[in-house]
Amino acid sequence: MNNNYQKGVSLIITFFIMIIILAVVLSVSVILYSEIKVIKNIGSSIVSFYAADSGVEKVLFYDRQVVPTGAARGLCSMFDSMNNVNYCPITPASPLDTSIYCDMYPNKSSSLTPIGTDCDPATCTDCEVSFSTTFDNRQYSHTAKVSPDGEFSNFKIYSRGSFEAVERQIEVSNISEQAQKPILIADACANPKSTPQGTVSIDISATVSTTISGDTIALNGVTANIYYYDVDDSIVYAKKDLALTPNSGCTTLASCVWQKNWTSATAISQAYYVDLYAEDTAEPLNRAELKQIPSCGVAE
Repeated sequence: MNNNYQKGVSLIITFFIMIIILAVVLSVSVILYSEIKVIKNIGSSIVSFYAADSGVEKVLFYDRQVVPTGAARGLCSMFDSMNNVNYCPITPASPLDTSIYCDMYPNKSSSLTPIGTDCDPATCTDCEVSFSTTFDNRQYSHTAKVSPDGEFSNFKIYSRGSFEAVERQIEVSNISEQAQKPILIADACANPKSTPQGTVSIDISATVSTTISGDTIALNGVTANIYYYDVDDSIVYAKKDLALTPNSGCTTLASCVWQKNWTSATAISQAYYVDLYAEDTAEPLNRAELKQIPSCGVAE
């Protein structure tokens, strides 16, 4: 009776030990499976990342290859097969060049047609191009966009690479100056003149030019703001948007000496300051400014 009882207890203990061992083995198996899956995803993630990077490189390559003469970008010419021999082909010419062609972009009916208000290859200032490429079980999808932003143009590339159901995305943003050259303000000065008591007079002059390396755009105008600081340090304008006039000896408004004399019957016993502004006739307008220009003959 005693022996049978001990044998029964031993069987139960053995059973529980086997259950514990089985639970440990299963737990370790789950952890190892998760780790193996993570390691596999890391490999796929790296492949996806470099696929996305390849897409960025391809956009930059074609953007540089098909730039028309005088244009800021070649993005709008990537699919212009009629005028550019270096355009991105829609289908691969051979099994060896499957990574360089531009296929249809998923879920976009006008994928290979640039979208925007200015997709003219000669200017290309506001345009978006989307496409994708599939090769060796990999895919990268792109959206490249150039858009104006004041005096600059923004160029952004969104590239998404995928491999084995793992995706990675890269975004590249490039800001570059527009083709128009900046305005130069040189030899600017504001000189006080001797006046009767109770008045103030200031002579303003500057050489303003938009001619740089052969790129000439006519000036639209040169203006000055004359102001002083009040007792509470607030700016008080004595004269705002004072229009300067070109020297009578100027033959072109693209490079000229602009002058103006300002006289006020109200004299303030404080220092006057003069800011100078110049704009050209480009679209969008280029604008240059010079704050608190010095007296003539005095270094800044």
